[in-house]
Amino acid sequence: MEFDRNIVLGKGVGKINFQMTKSQVEALLGKADEIENFSYSDSAEDLTEVWHYDELDLSMSFDEEYNYTLTTIAISSDQFTLEGKHVMGKAKTEILSELNKLELGDYYTEDFEDEITMIFFEQFGLHLWFEQDVLNEIQIHYFEDQEHAKVIPFSAN
Repeated sequence: MEFDRNIVLGKGVGKINFQMTKSQVEALLGKADEIENFSYSDSAEDLTEVWHYDELDLSMSFDEEYNYTLTTIAISSDQFTLEGKHVMGKAKTEILSELNKLELGDYYTEDFEDEITMIFFEQFGLHLWFEQDVLNEIQIHYFEDQEHAKVIPFSAN
């Protein structure tokens, strides 16, 4: 399956944009290989449906809170670019140097067991997951404004 694989912060990936419905995504990518449903909390109003496209190493989340529109995209393939830059599989220091050029601002780092590190650029809804200091997953999602009143797209341009 061929499509634009450039990740654009605040927008999506190629023609896949935040706020798309499940049927719009399916029209572009076809049926997902796997669909899972869960809740991040005990609330019945916090349901999430995640579509996995195994061949693309791509997952997309549709949250009930936003009428099951696309809210999060997770990518683990080196066939994708982030704002035009190939970053998957590269070292953390190299990626941070490249992202510094995009002026994404402050970020925070969280370390987990088994040499897993997550770097989060909150202002841009960007999570970078590293295993042994090598990038192995990118997650992008909506950025919520400071009052958390609504979800708004953003741009690094």
